[in-house]
Amino acid sequence: MVFKEDLNLKPYKLHQYHELKPSDPAKRLDFCIWFKGISKITSMRLICSNKAYFCLTKPVNKQNNRLWLKTRPSKGVERQLYDQKQLVLCTMLRKRIYGTYYFEGTINLDSFISMLKYFFGQK
Repeated sequence: MVFKEDLNLKPYKLHQYHELKPSDPAKRLDFCIWFKGISKITSMRLICSNKAYFCLTKPVNKQNNRLWLKTRPSKGVERQLYDQKQLVLCTMLRKRIYGTYYFEGTINLDSFISMLKYFFGQK
């Protein structure tokens, strides 16, 4: 209460933003000009893909999880050092969507070639 009532302070969370460098606006403009100038034939062969990691382990949110006790607890929450994740890939061409593809385990050359064979033949 001292922070709010006496000092007139409010709680804020620190937000994170993508760092933009001085050369980034020019690079973005160059890409837009290039993309706008490609031929229709080239644009028909354009491939767009995206991937995302999904965490499979439930995170412990230290901001929201509170224990209201008379004494300090002697135990904590034990968890893995690294979260389990699943990588999902989706690729789009002009007239077809390839995806979604779920990678099992570590992504390496063999697993990526397996994905290409799955979508483009030689299953």
